[in-house]
Amino acid sequence: MAKQRGLSRAAIWKSVNVLRKNGYPVIGATKTGYALDSECDILSGDELFQAYAALLPNHEVRSPLPDNYRAVTDAIADIAQGAETATAKHIRPDLAQYGGNGDVTFIWGDEKKGLYHIGYRRGAEAVQNVIRAVLDGDVARSSDVKRTVTLGLNGYEAVLSLDMDGNKKTWLLTGWEKDVPDATGEVSTQSGATQISPTFSRTDLGAGTYTIMPETKKKSSQQGITREKIHVFDKIDSTNTCAKKCAVEAGPLRDGTGSLTAAGRRLHCSVYIADTQTAGRGRMGRAFYSPKGSGLYLSLLYCPETGVQNPARFTAAAAVAVCASLEGLYGVECRIKWVNDIFVNGKKVCGILSEGVSNFETGQVESVVVGLGVNIREAKDGFPGEISKIAGGVLGKGGMRNEEGGIAPRNRLAAEIVFRLLELFEGADTLAMMGEYRRRSLTLGSEIIVYPVAGDEASSFRARAVGITDEAELVVETDSGEQRTLKAGEVSHRAQFSNTQP
Repeated sequence: MAKQRGLSRAAIWKSVNVLRKNGYPVIGATKTGYALDSECDILSGDELFQAYAALLPNHEVRSPLPDNYRAVTDAIADIAQGAETATAKHIRPDLAQYGGNGDVTFIWGDEKKGLYHIGYRRGAEAVQNVIRAVLDGDVARSSDVKRTVTLGLNGYEAVLSLDMDGNKKTWLLTGWEKDVPDATGEVSTQSGATQISPTFSRTDLGAGTYTIMPETKKKSSQQGITREKIHVFDKIDSTNTCAKKCAVEAGPLRDGTGSLTAAGRRLHCSVYIADTQTAGRGRMGRAFYSPKGSGLYLSLLYCPETGVQNPARFTAAAAVAVCASLEGLYGVECRIKWVNDIFVNGKKVCGILSEGVSNFETGQVESVVVGLGVNIREAKDGFPGEISKIAGGVLGKGGMRNEEGGIAPRNRLAAEIVFRLLELFEGADTLAMMGEYRRRSLTLGSEIIVYPVAGDEASSFRARAVGITDEAELVVETDSGEQRTLKAGEVSHRAQFSNTQP
């Protein structure tokens, strides 16, 4: 090596020591030179991005035609303004073989049919998927009705009937089918017409405002992550603090219409990751122990086009993303303590902190910062003081091995978590995501101590956790049989376990 580089052996030796001091595990032997040990786990923006990009090819999806999407959007804008019906012109010309001219008419409806019915009965996911079926579904002629066709997509079916009003021959969205349990637990076929758009909202729709976005093939730049948006630090006070500071210093992230500004688009999906934090923090400003080289400390700055809605969902999604990533890479079983702690083998291995970034002039929450700290392995000196009774490492004090016995570096874990976070944030199936959250819940069914105001002993009471809503709220039942729903606060499992379990 010295001859190849034209350097002295002392210079090579000095450089190797510098690398070792910075955490690179350089090994060497007589007459063989030096090499980087296979267990190298240095955080790198380049390696993180490569690991992230490698996850994308298997997640490509089809894209509805923009013209179809725009026609539907325009039609539903009319309904949003009070129209009982609206027609999207020529969005399915392939239906001409069954009669009609390719137009589809949508109706607002009532409690038994239409958009009102399907939204209230089945929720946003069903609405969105039925519309996708209309836009991009496979066509089948119904055997029992001559003038009816069915369009299916991923288990959802939209039923179109030919409306012979005059000479229009418009396809009327009269029904839909889905053979899976609905929110009430029933398995049945329901009928009703439905529609949706990015700006569609009716205050009399019980299920709330729905959003449908045209799907695209997800590449790294389109999904939001580019190499320039990955920021890696050897040491920092707090990745959450850094992300929030960048958001504030960038100026307004949204304009007067609520759309993202250039700054908002630039910061959207920015990732901040550190080898150690000097002022890591959790909820209520509590310190989060962040030793060098043994954990992953990461924050994602997320600025969705549709605005920040239901902040608790971000924390719940992050918990599911972390659990799935740890289980996939390390073969461990993860449990979630409501609302933001991950446990493995009875020890807390991850904390999650979601914080909104507001515009002080408008009062609007412009973005959300989702921060997480994962104790992958215990530091050599262990955890200090009282933390040692609660915290642990995913792999204890062992090496960072995956299910195949190979290396599972932090760059790969970070890529997995970020990918899963965006997949859940941008997905429509909130019910499925919350189902995964409940399945891993450590809190459900437990006797707990409830703190409606986090850290306030005076307001605490004993209860049993009996449910978790789709909004990530905890439902508890007191000794008197009263049920209460917690939107915030925290719980302790000391009522059921021991003082070593928070």
